[in-house]
Amino acid sequence: MSRASYHSPRRQQAAAATRDAIIEAAQELFACQGYARTTVAQIAEAARVAANTVYTSVGGKPQLLAAITEGGTGDADVVETLTAVARTTDPAEVIRLTAAGTRRVNQRRAKAVAVLLDSAQADPAAAEMLRVTARYYRETLATLARRLEDLGAVQPPDLNRAADVFWYLFGWTSWRTLITDLDWSWDDAEQWLAQRGVEALLEPARPKPRALSLLVGHYEHGPRGKHPKGAVPCHGLPPTRLTRSPMLIPYGAAHAATRSLSTGSGSSCRASSAISGNPAVRSTSTTCCLVSCTATTPF
Repeated sequence: MSRASYHSPRRQQAAAATRDAIIEAAQELFACQGYARTTVAQIAEAARVAANTVYTSVGGKPQLLAAITEGGTGDADVVETLTAVARTTDPAEVIRLTAAGTRRVNQRRAKAVAVLLDSAQADPAAAEMLRVTARYYRETLATLARRLEDLGAVQPPDLNRAADVFWYLFGWTSWRTLITDLDWSWDDAEQWLAQRGVEALLEPARPKPRALSLLVGHYEHGPRGKHPKGAVPCHGLPPTRLTRSPMLIPYGAAHAATRSLSTGSGSSCRASSAISGNPAVRSTSTTCCLVSCTATTPF
């Protein structure tokens, strides 16, 4: 056997382990101190290798960032979700499976997503990588939404809108807002987003909940913040029940929601932007606000 054709399994395993260690070190440093401030020398030190090994094993910082994010395009959970959705004949299950699948990917790759979104602000190559990754993500969600059309739950003219709803609910923005900004549990976020998807796509004729009417300024309080005679208390809950109902609404409605809720006694409203201030992120994210309404129903 010639030296040129010889491949040592142990050597290949060692090389793969070194590569993984370098990528893990880069991800940790990018997340902790930012893409722009991290140097290859720091990554090499964290991975306990020479700087030249970083370049020969993976490459420079752009290649390291690509290695961190490339796992999302071949993720086993994505394949599993696509397969499960293709098998089910229940439209509501399509939405629940999509919520569960995107939850698993976002939960496991939360740090990588944060690194990519933050790096896009400092590096043109990272911004382009974000654009490509977001396009792949949206195309995958559009494929999942197309299953609703196959099952007759969505009509062909409404398919693009259904894909937009999937991106709005199950893209990076909603997961990061609920988990990172509002400190929700992953279980609660998954259940809430799945229910919003069912309501938006499978129950379009359902009357708007009282909370939604309140947020967009169509609900009027009576004197001293009390409900008009015969009106149903906020959310239909019993008197004195403290309720907290986060709701994703278009950004333009946030100001009206804040004004409407700030005038009633015992009510407060907090609106937080659901996208980064980064233009590169804004161009690939749905502009929305998440309004968290805390209201005490009157006696």
